[in-house]
Formats: sequence, C-alpha cells, structure tokens
Amino acid sequence: LGDDWNGKGGGDSDLGDPVYAIAHGYVTRAEDEGGGWGKVVRVVHHFPENGSTRTMESLNAHLDTLMVSEGSWLRRGQQLGTIGNAGGRYPAHLHLEIRDSAGMPLGGGYSHDTRGYLRPTEFIKAYRDHADGREALIHARMQTHGDINLTHGHPYDVTPGDALMH
Repeated sequence: LGDDWNGKGGGDSDLGDPVYAIAHGYVTRAEDEGGGWGKVVRVVHHFPENGSTRTMESLNAHLDTLMVSEGSWLRRGQQLGTIGNAGGRYPAHLHLEIRDSAGMPLGGGYSHDTRGYLRPTEFIKAYRDHADGREALIHARMQTHGDINLTHGHPYDVTPGDALMH
C-alpha cells in the first residue's frame, strides 16, 4: 500500500533529505507512531474533480525529523520533514501513501486489499499541472466553510486564535 521512495545511492544515502507536501493541506497528525511506522505526518488535501471537491489524505512515514505539527496548514512544496529509517528498522526511504478518504486506520503494512489507497506516483502526476485551480478551489471552499479567519485573504494566513476545523 503506497510507495517506498529510495535515493539513487541506495542504503542510507537519502537519510535526512527533505520531504515536501504533495499539495496544499491541513496536518491532522504529526508524531512518532512507533513500530515499523516511525515518525508520520498525515495531511488532508482537497482536489477538484468533476465539478466537485474530492478529499484525500497523504501519509508520509519513516521520517527522521518532523518540521510541522498537528493543526498546521501546508502549501504544496513546503517541507514537512526529512527522510528517515523508522528508528533504524529499515534503510532510509520515504513511505508515501495516498488514501481516498481522511482518517483511515494506520494499518499493519502491506496487504492485497488496496481499497481506499491510490498509487502515489500516478496521482501526483495526474494533479501536478492543476496547482493554480486547486489553490483557487481550496481558497473558495475555506472562505465559505466559515471555520477559518481569513484576515489576510489567503487560506494559509492563519493567525493565532483562529479556529481550525477539519
């Protein structure tokens, strides 16, 4: 489930390399999950699809450092952590999952049942060229959602004391 992305040098050659958000989104979890997961960042994203909004979740696992916290808003391309090895359990790599709904259980690892999981590389390629439209859609959705104070007119200009709902 998901993809394991490794550096070209193999082994731990990518240990500490930056990990970036695949799209604008809201961090719902950023902590050490222990076991084979290590440090994990979960981000909820909203994407335009067929005239409506589709909610997805990206899960970035085996991180060495976390550079975001729960409740943070991320912009596409913003660094959220660094590649790790789940506390020495594996050679360094990024485990990336994209789930078609937010809040699915962490799971026990690989499975033949892939319902709810999308192929990260294919998904990123399909949505990569739609960043401007996605940003406009997210901005409009947040303005009408009523749970975020858009004092600066942009969905990521959140100020202390704003109510953040997901």
